[in-house]
Amino acid sequence: MTAIETATLNWIVFDYESVETILANVSAELGRDIEEREVNDALRSLCERGLAVPYRYSKEACRYVEVSDISSVISEDLWWMASSKGRDLVL
Repeated sequence: MTAIETATLNWIVFDYESVETILANVSAELGRDIEEREVNDALRSLCERGLAVPYRYSKEACRYVEVSDISSVISEDLWWMASSKGRDLVL
């Protein structure tokens, strides 16, 4: 796992996080400016390995709803949280 993937996973273990928040926190943690593309790549990689789950906030349901296909969703609309497998890896 890359340093960006590890830092990203650490920030999504306890709560739903937006790409913007993850970007700021990972940049601070790694001590350098990270590009949004790098965070999106890390999130997609974590998702493909079953370590992260993408969500979208549903105003109708008043809750976060898991997104099964992120290919057609704008990344700014997604919120991320570690899967149980991802939490087990970190905790």
